[in-house]
Amino acid sequence: MAMKHSKTSAIAGALSANALMSIFSAAIGSFASLVQKDYTHYLSVVLLVIFGSRMIAEGYAMEKTQTKEAIKEAENETSGETKGWAKLVGNSALVQTFLLTFLGEWGDRSQLSTIALAANEGVSKVAVGAILGHAVCILVAAYGGCLVAHRMSLRSVTLLGGCVFLLLACSNVIMGPTI
Repeated sequence: MAMKHSKTSAIAGALSANALMSIFSAAIGSFASLVQKDYTHYLSVVLLVIFGSRMIAEGYAMEKTQTKEAIKEAENETSGETKGWAKLVGNSALVQTFLLTFLGEWGDRSQLSTIALAANEGVSKVAVGAILGHAVCILVAAYGGCLVAHRMSLRSVTLLGGCVFLLLACSNVIMGPTI
């Protein structure tokens, strides 16, 4: 969307969608605090291991040329004539980006990870951290996406992300449940 429309509108739409989703996720995670801390802690470790392992498996299964295909696919999805839902919300890049991001990211790894972290850590800290993390990713994607895509393959990014999830799982095991 940032390539086709105003970067400011695309960034504002994506940031607001991710901020709202992060706040919802942290709130959901706070309800898990009613469950014994050990259970939620080790459940979050299991989720991080599953997500990390899955990303690494996906990364190894990818071909090195998939980055260019992914860029073309993203451009095709955001270009062309206005689709049915877009006609309802208008041509506002902000609204379209908000809806694409909010609906597309609902139930993904970052949301589930935010819920798991909020179950074990301070809800406000997790919400702020998730919002800041999403903001960095969105800004990098909007301003540096094409530059990064030409230097680093989607496969490398996926493998790196999987390793980060596994490192977080290891650190959670080492640190243990916090009281």
